[in-house]
Amino acid sequence: MPVPLLLEFGCEEIPAALLPELAARLAAGLEKELREAQLWTADSRLDHAWTPRRLACHAGGLLERQPDREEAVTGPPARAAFDAEGKPTRAAEQFAARFGLTAAALVRVQQPKGEYVTLRHAIAGRVATKLLPECILRAWKAIAPPRTMRWDESGLEFIRPLRWLVALLGDAVLPLRLGMIEAGRETRGHRTLGGAEIRLHSADWQAYLQALERNFVLASTVARRRRIAAGLEAAADGAHPRPDEELLELLVNLTEYPSVVRGEFDADFLDLPAEVLITVMRGHQHYFALEAAGGKLVPAFLAVANQDSDREGLIRHGNERVLRARFNDARFFWQHDRARKLEERLEDLKHISFHVKLGSYYDKAQRMRTLAHRILLLSHIPASDFNDILDAATLSKCDLGTNLVKEFTELQGQVGGLLARAEGLNAAVSEAIYDHYLPLSSEGEIPRTKAGAIVALADKLDTIVGMFGIGEIPSGSRDPYALRRQANGIVRILAEHELPFNLPALFGAASYLLSEFKYSDWQPPQKQDLKSFFQERQAFIFTEVKSYPADEARAVVYNETEPSAQAESVPYRNWLKLQAVHESRERYPEKFARTAEALKRMRNIVEQAGGLAQWLDARWNPELFNLDAETELQRAIEPIVETIAQAHDRQAYALALDRIAALAEPLENYFQKVRVNDADTALRENRLRFLGWAATGLAGIADLAQIAA
Repeated sequence: MPVPLLLEFGCEEIPAALLPELAARLAAGLEKELREAQLWTADSRLDHAWTPRRLACHAGGLLERQPDREEAVTGPPARAAFDAEGKPTRAAEQFAARFGLTAAALVRVQQPKGEYVTLRHAIAGRVATKLLPECILRAWKAIAPPRTMRWDESGLEFIRPLRWLVALLGDAVLPLRLGMIEAGRETRGHRTLGGAEIRLHSADWQAYLQALERNFVLASTVARRRRIAAGLEAAADGAHPRPDEELLELLVNLTEYPSVVRGEFDADFLDLPAEVLITVMRGHQHYFALEAAGGKLVPAFLAVANQDSDREGLIRHGNERVLRARFNDARFFWQHDRARKLEERLEDLKHISFHVKLGSYYDKAQRMRTLAHRILLLSHIPASDFNDILDAATLSKCDLGTNLVKEFTELQGQVGGLLARAEGLNAAVSEAIYDHYLPLSSEGEIPRTKAGAIVALADKLDTIVGMFGIGEIPSGSRDPYALRRQANGIVRILAEHELPFNLPALFGAASYLLSEFKYSDWQPPQKQDLKSFFQERQAFIFTEVKSYPADEARAVVYNETEPSAQAESVPYRNWLKLQAVHESRERYPEKFARTAEALKRMRNIVEQAGGLAQWLDARWNPELFNLDAETELQRAIEPIVETIAQAHDRQAYALALDRIAALAEPLENYFQKVRVNDADTALRENRLRFLGWAATGLAGIADLAQIAA
């Protein structure tokens, strides 16, 4: 009869940022153990929940014991198991007796090393109450938090001290011990509002959740999120909580029974930049800022408390008092920082290290200015805008020495832009400084203006080429300088700002400028390392952020067929090509698939005959074509190759790809009627040269041979 399992590990408050991952690891580890223990059935289901003080799992529909099974066991060689007359020897009898059987149960089996005797013996399934403690202990160890602590003499380690343990199978407590904690049936409610001990009668999941809720614990993250959202809406009082999904997720994992408390602050503080006020409220206090209909801040905030209410207003008063002190600090920092112009802070950058092997931020600012100028020369940006962009690059790091950035590091760049605006610099300068760290994530906002895009590119290129040159290349999960994020930013900025820059040219410019500083530990990075890194980043952005199929992204980004195209080097062009590939494939799915399959065959034939490079050394001769299928394919392909060579925008790419899709029939006809590897050497080599030319020419936009059928 199916039986449920309920587990709850009760702890001191676990860090909110780690909770979802630790809970998921516990659930995955437990399900793995239950399956391997053969207690899982087709009807089994695993649920899990978490709060700051507990990790809980419920597995329904488990077997009470493992199924019985038979196992084949190999014994001694047949020559040792039977004598000359075929009678079992003592060795055979002892082998059978080990399993409670007689020699009559032995069977001769031919194996690679000769003939052996085997037997099959029945193994009774173990009961779940004996198996589960072992399974649970292994699942617990599989959580493997990133850091651990010890809290008693048992030596047990976890991210926070374990205080209680619930382990119920049906209505029975499992014989389980973790450190000095014995499993029982008593859970605990909210730390201040709920019961110290709540007795559970069985492993019923809904009964468990309801018992916790009666004691002011919402174990479901969905329920906590819903309660917070409803509280925010009710307390906003005509205003609107500033949307902040990351803060909401954090508060869901910080509370067990959340309630929203509205507080207010002096309207005089609204003279401070909104970015500063929001950062103080959000980053330090975990408050939601409130906005009026036009997006302007109102002098109020919403806090989320781990309580059922704030009837006496104590929580509100406490939060208002703390926020007032924080805002006063921020006001002092802002006024003090405004006393000096950004240009006056340039010299301060000489004393702020960018990297011990790559000099100061003053050095970096000088490189950024020169690199921005070189990028501008490649662009169509009017020369009249150059000075603003170069000034922005020069001043972009000057806010690193301000009090505000020292206190609120997440405001770097923004503070510089705000100070630039406050001292009256052109909007192009202040906006470029403000935006140059963007995007902050793979899907985050990019710089709003071309000026901001150029400064951001100079910053990120200098960092990546510099770090690669000192051996700090991302590997596996290791990326301490967030180079993947910065490369993602470069790809998105180039694509979305429609900047058709060739990456190797940008790498070369950044590398040259770094070499001018003669850092002893820096060497020009390997071109292949940078190429592979940015191919990987382009594929990531196009598939994970832009949601294009992986095979289409590979066909564009990893197009190594056309030697002269360097398609992988221009992210904006790749972006246009990918859109065209996707649209053409959707318009003509059947023809596109047939053509891609034929191009795979074309590629394979040429590769098996020595590779593309070998057959591009000389022009094929149409006079050696002796079959109509050859001439027909030549006439079909030649104008398309010419169209591809002249295509430089999305519309032209789409037209060329539509024409390639129409090649399905002549390509299939060619391979049906033409024997490429003809016995005649001249015919064979001419056909291989023709196919090499065709494969190369047709891959000028994308290597369609990489498209899945």
